[in-house]
Amino acid sequence: MMQIDTQILTALIGTLSGLGGTWLGAYLNRKSAYQTAIQLADVERHKYAQGRLWDAKKEAYTLIIGELNVMRKLTQRINDGFTDGEMHEEEYFQSASFHKDNNELWNRYRQLQTTFDNNSLILSDRFKEQFSEWMKDLFYCDEDDIPPILADVHWNAMRKHVPLFVEVAKDEIAPKLPVLTE
Repeated sequence: MMQIDTQILTALIGTLSGLGGTWLGAYLNRKSAYQTAIQLADVERHKYAQGRLWDAKKEAYTLIIGELNVMRKLTQRINDGFTDGEMHEEEYFQSASFHKDNNELWNRYRQLQTTFDNNSLILSDRFKEQFSEWMKDLFYCDEDDIPPILADVHWNAMRKHVPLFVEVAKDEIAPKLPVLTE
């Protein structure tokens, strides 16, 4: 009888060990799967947030560069009006085309400033520094300067800075991949 009890006890211990091991394995596997699922969800949330941020940056840079390009064309047209020789400078200054272009230029400037201010949280520091440098160059003139000189200052500021803005925006939106050296 003792031997049967030992066999039953051995079988019972083996069964309980197997069940306990299976339960422990399942518990640990479930816990690991749960942690992995949480980590994957965090990664997906981060990717989604980064995607939205990229979209917002792209839209902001596109709007700002678009306004700058329009302003560049307007400053070129105004500068050409003073320098192309078709009209005397004073005559061009009094013309309807000068006033129309000049009004549109400063309306665009105000719109650009609003767009820049509204997006300042997502613009890169490098872009903001470039904007500050552009503002200095755009307004680097004496208020007593005559309109042809002002037109030249504005045109030169636009001509100099718009390509730099485009370069900074491209670097921010589509960063260059690192060059691998062997």
